[in-house]
Amino acid sequence: MTLVIGKNSQTAKTLIELGFEAIYLSTQDLNLLDIDQISTKLSNYEFKIIINLAAYNNVEKAEDDKNAFIVNHQAVSEISNFCQHNNCLLIHISSDYVFDGVHGSYTEEDLCNPINEYGKSKLFGEEAIRDILSEHVIIRTSWLYSHFNTPNNFLFKVKQLINSGKEISGADDVFGSPTSTLSLAKGILNVVDAYQNKQINYGTFHFADLGRVSRYKFIKEIALQYSLKNSLQLNAILTAKSSDFIMNAPRPLDTSLKSKKFMDMYNYTFREWDDCLLDVINKI
Repeated sequence: MTLVIGKNSQTAKTLIELGFEAIYLSTQDLNLLDIDQISTKLSNYEFKIIINLAAYNNVEKAEDDKNAFIVNHQAVSEISNFCQHNNCLLIHISSDYVFDGVHGSYTEEDLCNPINEYGKSKLFGEEAIRDILSEHVIIRTSWLYSHFNTPNNFLFKVKQLINSGKEISGADDVFGSPTSTLSLAKGILNVVDAYQNKQINYGTFHFADLGRVSRYKFIKEIALQYSLKNSLQLNAILTAKSSDFIMNAPRPLDTSLKSKKFMDMYNYTFREWDDCLLDVINKI
């Protein structure tokens, strides 16, 4: 049996929709801010795999909120200790923001150098896992979105702007690899299957739909596909620079990821980002 932490995350909702049977825990079931009770709560269930989808992922608030490090680092460390003592596999989702964004097209061998507190908290969580567990799977993903209206789902933020009829601005100097939770969920299931079939490959992996895309191009493609599907007049999509947006947290300019390692070790076929986007748009 598998236990999933982060029941209300967009990736967990996708796993549920795909019919993946597991124990799903929400914040009400397992409060990651209460470090001392994590192991006790987990001991109430029987499982051999933990999939940790929970995270403090408000990049802006993380600059000033210590809870980011409690959830993304200390809680992850406690979960890792539980897995170590109970011989459980930990599959943990991390972020492209562990990189500084200087050159992009990052592989797993590239050095991490986060430039904001959110990125630092995610990297500290990764390092805790590697220090505690010799056998683990860390999956870094990028620009995650889905057909579920969850907090911090960029697709729904753009959708709201499209429905308002207002012009939309997107930075043409910020790049990443948009990734659908439909893709990520299937990738996670590949890891679970490999573990159950004793063909698991441990370590840190990148997982992103194919492509290096500017924020402007991502927004433009969302607007185009959504407007076509719903017979709407296409909004004006304007180019901007990252410096045009007032933000509390600095953002890396290019965190696009290369996922060849996961493709090779888990026999996973990645698809182009815009094809994956169309699949999601069609579910809205």
